[in-house]
Amino acid sequence: MFENEENELRGTRKMVYDYIQAHPGVHLREIARSLNLAIGDVQYHLYALEKAGYIISKRRGLFKHFYTNNVFNESQKNIIEALSHETQRRILFLMLRKSSISQGEIAKLVNVSASTVTWHMKHLVDTGLVSVHREGRMVKYDLKVPADEIKKLAKSYPLMFWEKWADRFADLWIDLSNYKENEVEQDDRRN
Repeated sequence: MFENEENELRGTRKMVYDYIQAHPGVHLREIARSLNLAIGDVQYHLYALEKAGYIISKRRGLFKHFYTNNVFNESQKNIIEALSHETQRRILFLMLRKSSISQGEIAKLVNVSASTVTWHMKHLVDTGLVSVHREGRMVKYDLKVPADEIKKLAKSYPLMFWEKWADRFADLWIDLSNYKENEVEQDDRRN
């Protein structure tokens, strides 16, 4: 496919490509952490993969998300990105069950502040996943993309969501363990 040997998929580059294929919408630090690679190494391989046309990137805020080339359309990429963020995923799943929902209802049912809902809904509206309209003085939101598309992508890539939850739990567990060890060390120094 590519004449330049440097662009062939093998070794670490193949490992990075395979990870992106299994975890669409992943970002640099997530790849580095999951594959236990240095960030500079991952950047190098991402650049080569993108230049060779194997992957594409899409910037969202501070993060650049990576996808294998020609697999997802723009709407699907937006859905995957939203599903990869816990609060937006919870909002979308809520909206799958209840149409034309207000900010207050979302805040109450997702258990986040109204300002947090506003921030996430602005993003969901800007990416074309949700539409906004007024009913009197109340702002209401509706899904703009087919519910089946969200369900299909959530079912097709469930591992990436579970892995993030497992990673968070592991990080929390390590933090608590380190906190306990530090507490014991301080007690030992005092005695």
